[in-house]
Amino acid sequence: STILAIAVELGMEKIHPIFQDPENPNLVSAVIRSFVQIAPIEEFSKLIVVLLFIWKSPEFNEENDGIVYVSASALGFAILENIFYVFQGGFGVGVARAITAMPLHCFTGVIMGYFVGLAKFSETNFERNKWIGIGFSLAV
Repeated sequence: STILAIAVELGMEKIHPIFQDPENPNLVSAVIRSFVQIAPIEEFSKLIVVLLFIWKSPEFNEENDGIVYVSASALGFAILENIFYVFQGGFGVGVARAITAMPLHCFTGVIMGYFVGLAKFSETNFERNKWIGIGFSLAV
């Protein structure tokens, strides 16, 4: 999921200059990058792994499993992402992200996972899509 997110985010940087890391960032570019480029792509990357590889698993047999599996996906994502950040910015960046980004990824995974669990055991496709959409939106 981390590699997918990196590839899409880098691809978006090629599409439009607003997604590039500006030398003089402003609030508008920061909000656009955060809520258009980064958060939706990262949350989708964490979610799609669960939907593709875990959704039909017989072990996904209760609503709370959504929390477990999406949180595990989120933490795996965060670990690999942090490794990349340490290579770029050094050990201090890794420590800072370990107490900021890691808990945030886990927290958004729990939120999204709760709704994935509701979706898994919903009666209709409309309900499934609704719960997944709500969880994804809240995580973003």
